[in-house]
Amino acid sequence: MIVFWIIGILFFVVGLLCCVPEYVRLLRYHGRVIGTITKIEDNGQNAIAIFEYDVDGHHYTQKTQWTSNGVFIVGKTCDVIYNQKKPHLSYIKKSGQWIRCLVGTLFVIVGVIVLCLGFFFQSIL
Repeated sequence: MIVFWIIGILFFVVGLLCCVPEYVRLLRYHGRVIGTITKIEDNGQNAIAIFEYDVDGHHYTQKTQWTSNGVFIVGKTCDVIYNQKKPHLSYIKKSGQWIRCLVGTLFVIVGVIVLCLGFFFQSIL
């Protein structure tokens, strides 16, 4: 029985940690500007793009979170979505935001299902 509780809670918590910050970004960041990819940090499996953009005369430099290799090209323009109240907070459109939301949500759902199974088995045993 305890295994169901441990696995369920772990999946639930990890899922929340993965998806909640991404959903917050998707809901709060509405500013849009064109930026430029200036550098790629590549470890062989994942890549992080460094990009620059300007908002209201201020210049910003940011990094993406991990993404697949080959998605970004140095010198190419990119669609930057930023928080209008805090323009230094941003992400690149199509940099994996929806995938991280989906994976986190699936982990939360699996966690809830496993916890429900734990309740079910506890009640019948």
